Amino acid sequence: MELTSDPFHFAVSVAPGPDILITVTGELDLATTPAFEAAIADIDLGSVRHAVLDLERLEFMDAIGLRAVLALNSKCDSASAALTIRPGPRHVQRVFELTGYGRELTFIGRQV
Repeated sequence: MELTSDPFHFAVSVAPGPDILITVTGELDLATTPAFEAAIADIDLGSVRHAVLDLERLEFMDAIGLRAVLALNSKCDSASAALTIRPGPRHVQRVFELTGYGRELTFIGRQV
């Protein structure tokens, strides 16, 4: 499933299966978070063991976007699915660091 919102340069795609990949590109902020939340709401985590949230192509994330990532983490926890995050660019990772969530979430791969 892919959801694109061109005016905000935002896209989210989900590759289904027991291990899912959620890729977010563009900006995750007040304007685009509702589309992200809608895409996440459509995911049935009942048969998912592991979810990867790929932020490598995310250009910007504000506190509202962070809240959506935390909601995804909670949804995965409730379904007993592990969530790992591929880190975004340095300025995106800074949001996690400044709020302390960089220590609470599981990141994989290179931290920029």
